[in-house]
Amino acid sequence: MRRPSTITIAAVLLTAALAGAAAQEWGVSVGSWSFAGGGPGPGAYACAGLSAGLGQRLELEAFGVARATPAPFGDALAGAILGFSVFGPRRTTYFNMALDLGFLQTVVEDGAPGLGASYAMLRLSPLVVGTPYYGHRDRIFSLGLLYDIRSGALSATWNFLIVHWYPGSHAWLPAGDRER
Repeated sequence: MRRPSTITIAAVLLTAALAGAAAQEWGVSVGSWSFAGGGPGPGAYACAGLSAGLGQRLELEAFGVARATPAPFGDALAGAILGFSVFGPRRTTYFNMALDLGFLQTVVEDGAPGLGASYAMLRLSPLVVGTPYYGHRDRIFSLGLLYDIRSGALSATWNFLIVHWYPGSHAWLPAGDRER
């Protein structure tokens, strides 16, 4: 895939995620991230993002992933995912499973800014606890596959825990306003 096409895909996904943040409920996420068998270099990574609900079962998230150890910010990626709630509506199903399809773009590699490898991603979060309605949701033990668009190589990714907060949710309202 040519570089301008990769940049266009990333720009469209990130723009859609940010525009979606003005729709329905929106959330903030933070979590851990790890890569195995290819992809960015070894080490522990951290991720943070903004998400928006796009309906009963869909959520769009724009996020960043940066190396935490052994060389903080030595590698960084920007991405977007479209998530699907498998067991029921994301707003009301307290125990759920999520399936994500996404795109990651390397923006810092070995400490040098610039566009590097691009990845398509498929991720399964087998245990999602909480809902946007209650203002908090956790994804636990997520596993994923990364496809390097340039080289065609496959690698794995996993997230031990990703925590989502939804500041506009019912749970954040004062007690007297919850009945409205």
